[in-house]
Amino acid sequence: MERKYEINQKLVKIYYLESGGVTLIQNGRKAQPITEGIHLYLNKPSQGRVLYQPNIPISYASVLLFEDYIEKNLQDRFTPDDFDYAEVYDWKAFDYNTPEIGTLFLQIRDKLIAGETSRLYYESKVGELLSIVAGNFHKQRQEIASKHQSLSKQEKKALESVRLAIEQNILNPPELSQLCKIAAMGQTKLRESFKAMYGVPIGAYIRQAKMRYALLLMSKPNLTIGNIAEHLGYANASKFAATFRKVYGKSPEEYRNQKR
Repeated sequence: MERKYEINQKLVKIYYLESGGVTLIQNGRKAQPITEGIHLYLNKPSQGRVLYQPNIPISYASVLLFEDYIEKNLQDRFTPDDFDYAEVYDWKAFDYNTPEIGTLFLQIRDKLIAGETSRLYYESKVGELLSIVAGNFHKQRQEIASKHQSLSKQEKKALESVRLAIEQNILNPPELSQLCKIAAMGQTKLRESFKAMYGVPIGAYIRQAKMRYALLLMSKPNLTIGNIAEHLGYANASKFAATFRKVYGKSPEEYRNQKR
């Protein structure tokens, strides 16, 4: 199935794709597969197509905010210290697969399924979501600014492309050779530059990103630890649990029990 769209105004879309084979083709650019997880989409006037693979159930929840809503309800009501409207279209399209954001989307999804129509409920959740995203953006920007003074503007842009490629394909991350092509760097240069900018080696960053997504999946009670391990590409639950413990200092079962 194919859906064509044309949007002639700015908007912010944050959505959680739980399942489905979805590909985005925007403004004639290269087709971009949309992986499971939480994504940010910043629209400037654009048109394109969304392709849905056959025989794959599609499940998602999204928050769509047009520019006039942001101006009326956010810019005019809050100071830049609370919510900086001018920064919205500088937000980065990665690092949203967190339990905090995932829980919000699962709450919104369940209310939609239950037929909830309260505007107050949805606006409160949107406010909470935007507060988290804006806070994460500031935190990431400060961390990066303190680490990469020695990198050129071109190198920073290339490394952001590498990190985006990892985040958008977290279930099947690109090989190091592919990342080198994206960054137009040799392996040694890429490894050193990536660690200088993000504070961890590429392999550790991929593990951490997978584990962030694992926390999101563990908020779904219908998934067993074995289901999650298989979904993330681990050979068995034991290997997944060992990686989880290395990152969080506890087993997946201990984490789930604490959350309960």
